[in-house]
Amino acid sequence: MKNAILKFSLTALATLTLAACGSSGGGDAGSRSQAPTKDKPAAQTTQPAKKQTQPVKEQKNSSSSVSTSSNNKTGGAIVGDSDNKGNVTAKTVDLTSANLYKINVDGKDIPIGFGPGISARGWTQATAKTINGMKLNGKLEVCCGSYSNVRFGAVESQDPSQDDILFYNGYPTTSMPSSGVVTYRGDSIISADTDKLPDEDYLKGSSSFSADFGNKKLTGTLRTDNKDVVKIDANISGNGFSGTAKSDLLNSQGKAEGKFYGENAKELGGSAKANDNSWVGAYGAKAQ
Repeated sequence: MKNAILKFSLTALATLTLAACGSSGGGDAGSRSQAPTKDKPAAQTTQPAKKQTQPVKEQKNSSSSVSTSSNNKTGGAIVGDSDNKGNVTAKTVDLTSANLYKINVDGKDIPIGFGPGISARGWTQATAKTINGMKLNGKLEVCCGSYSNVRFGAVESQDPSQDDILFYNGYPTTSMPSSGVVTYRGDSIISADTDKLPDEDYLKGSSSFSADFGNKKLTGTLRTDNKDVVKIDANISGNGFSGTAKSDLLNSQGKAEGKFYGENAKELGGSAKANDNSWVGAYGAKAQ
């Protein structure tokens, strides 16, 4: 049986709902509204970045910027745990400090990167016990140095002191387009308890979205194993979005949330989760 991050469907007793990297303190790179300039990646255990398919170009209307409403949220985390009876619990944690290198969950700093100048363009895996002075009692899978304003991924517990966590976080957009239709393409990571997909803890794949800023609508798809796994239909509000997530492949529905990141909403990130806890995912994408 899989030991994936949030194998919520292993028990029918798990019925909590949730939505989906920031630090508790200021004073470092996390306090900025936009991301620093990318540097050369360091040698880490990485997987090469996927070659993106050429997107279908959409006609873009002229757009202007509008100020977003006040919102301290910079991202989100889904935290899963189970008791000694096998009951699975889950909770949603709002991340409130913009940072690409760590998140703070329940007062604990958790590394999701290696610091400025040390990143890979594709997925990075790490099992080091300590990163930048922060303990990591699990396996980190994070994407990607090719994004300048957002990080997303999963921390798989390998120790009782470490919860399973799925996350997205970054530097939220401070002004949003008020019109225009923009295509986004990127990456995703999904954990699902099903025999319809490969038996792996985490399945990495692609993501694609269309944002209609005039009508405040976002639609998208998460794909893995050459299959459409999750369809997202959300409403845009301020620099965030929320809505439904549906999986015909897995015969279940769920919820999705996320935010736009960087100047003029050039990137997005978010999470999605089945209402029946049978799958969970995180994703990011860049404007084309």
